[in-house]
Amino acid sequence: MHTNLLGITATAALVVCLLLGGEVSLYDFRVSITTRAAGLVIGLTPTFLCWMDTRNLFYGACYGNLMVCSTALPTEVHKARIVAHEARHLEHFEAFGLWASFMQYLLPLEPSFVDWADPAVELRQMWRRPIGWPYRWSLLEFEMEAGR
Repeated sequence: MHTNLLGITATAALVVCLLLGGEVSLYDFRVSITTRAAGLVIGLTPTFLCWMDTRNLFYGACYGNLMVCSTALPTEVHKARIVAHEARHLEHFEAFGLWASFMQYLLPLEPSFVDWADPAVELRQMWRRPIGWPYRWSLLEFEMEAGR
């Protein structure tokens, strides 16, 4: 079993959210299975949603397996849109690992148009991992060697 720098820093960010009074809940629990030459890698990634007062610095942010959303969003429609947007970024971290932040310069990870009433509009613009694209990052990974 092992984790990596992204997992350690994402966990530290989760602890900071808790210390700052954020309301944290389990959003999703993802399991991935990837084949490698030496065997299988089973990845476990609990994803968390933290609502907190961000003093209007941002409405939403994502890092690793943590989404932070602002309690200052005016309506439930706005909240749903931000959560859907940040959940797509969770996929980016799973696909690229620590490189997810840099991939925004090569792929459309952010939408060019935002429709506050319909999150599907921007989600269609944001890059999605194609079927068969391997997982590059999980919070915890267990390796199983072939032949054992």
